[in-house]
Amino acid sequence: MNNMPQVHAIDTFTSTDLKGNPTTVYVMEKELSDSGMLLIAQNINFPVTAFLSPNMSYEIYRIKYFTVLCEIPPCGHAILAAAKVLFDLFGRETIKINSISGISGRRSCLC
Repeated sequence: MNNMPQVHAIDTFTSTDLKGNPTTVYVMEKELSDSGMLLIAQNINFPVTAFLSPNMSYEIYRIKYFTVLCEIPPCGHAILAAAKVLFDLFGRETIKINSISGISGRRSCLC
């Protein structure tokens, strides 16, 4: 990846644009502060913004979830959106996402 963050708008639980649960997935090279992530989420103004940052080997991505008001606990449609973005970006068979709930491994995505 390059040093620029990548921002993806995903509609989860649908194959029709603007009909599902909207989530922004923000892929970073290195993790931002919580206040920085909150500011970005406020500017994007989606119901949920998922922030992904890789570990040194790009094998596991840390995920945090923000609304326009605050950080929130793990969110089902946002983790699916994040998994879709990672599958699309890297074309891997398996990805690992680490949240405050632990590491979650995924093989496919239904979003």
